[in-house]
Amino acid sequence: MPPFTPSRATAAGDEIGVGDLVDVPGSMHGTVRFIGTVDGKKGVFAGVELSAEFAARGKNNGDVDG
Repeated sequence: MPPFTPSRATAAGDEIGVGDLVDVPGSMHGTVRFIGTVDGKKGVFAGVELSAEFAARGKNNGDVDG
């Protein structure tokens, strides 16, 4: 299955969920591992684990404030 892009998923009426493979800016893809709120931040966030071939290009390890 090809990765979802947010605009394509929304247009198709699908929702992105934990476990879905998604496109990531920079011509990468990964798996959604978290969707929800983050204490002290506004909005809903999605945490994506980059696929192995892109992991070295990641910007952080996913922690928020330690």
